Amino acid sequence: KISANNYNFYLNENNNIISNILKKYGNYPIKRIYLIRHPISKFMINCLNIVSFNKFHQEIKRYLLKKKKLPFNVCHIKLLVEIKLSKNDNKFIIIEKNNCVKITTKINIKDEYELRNISVKKYKYTLNEILEKTRIRIGNHKFFNWQIIKNNCQKIMKKILITLNKFNKR
Repeated sequence: KISANNYNFYLNENNNIISNILKKYGNYPIKRIYLIRHPISKFMINCLNIVSFNKFHQEIKRYLLKKKKLPFNVCHIKLLVEIKLSKNDNKFIIIEKNNCVKITTKINIKDEYELRNISVKKYKYTLNEILEKTRIRIGNHKFFNWQIIKNNCQKIMKKILITLNKFNKR
C-alpha cells in the first residue's frame, strides 16, 4: 500500500520513514559530524526549473542583476552524522534538506563531495536532541518545508550548526 506520507509530501512533521529512523537511532550519542558539500548537477538544475515552473532560473537572474552575486553557492549541503551504537558498532546517517528534511541511512559518498569535519564533543549530543532544538528555534514551517532561496539546504544546515554552536564564516 502506497501513501503520500511515505514519500515527499510534507507540511509540518516527518514522514514515516524518517520517524522510524529517528526512533531507531535518534537517541544514540553522536560520535562525529561532517559537513558535505557537492555541486548541483545540470540535471538537477533543470529539474528545479521544471518543478518551480522556471522560478529557479528567474530567481538566479534576478539576484545576479540586483546584487551581482548569488545568495548561495550552487551546491548542495548535507550532514553526515556518525553515531555510536555500541562499543564496536557505529552507524552513519545523512541529514539533508530537499523538498523537506530528509534523513537516511543509505550513504553514497562520491568523489566530487567535499567533507569538512565539524568538531563536536563526543557523545554530548543525540540526533533527536539536535533536530528538536533546531525545529523549536526556527519553527515547523521553516524546518519542514523548502523554498528555493529563503529556506534551502544551506539555510537549514546553518541553523543546525548554530544549534551546535559551530557556525562561523568558514
